[in-house]
Amino acid sequence: MELGNIYENTAWLYDYDNRDNLTDDISFYKEYTLKLSGEVLELGCGTGRVALKLQRVMEI
Repeated sequence: MELGNIYENTAWLYDYDNRDNLTDDISFYKEYTLKLSGEVLELGCGTGRVALKLQRVMEI
């Protein structure tokens, strides 16, 4: 039995398990982003957990 790439098989579980638990850092990113002028690029955004929250406070 071939299991394949374990990440490909389980990546969808990351947000399901952690998205609601990992929110303590969001206020930091929001405050920092609002101090900037211009566009913001979140490198390595992964699942978009932070980027989706920043989208709500930034003009896109």
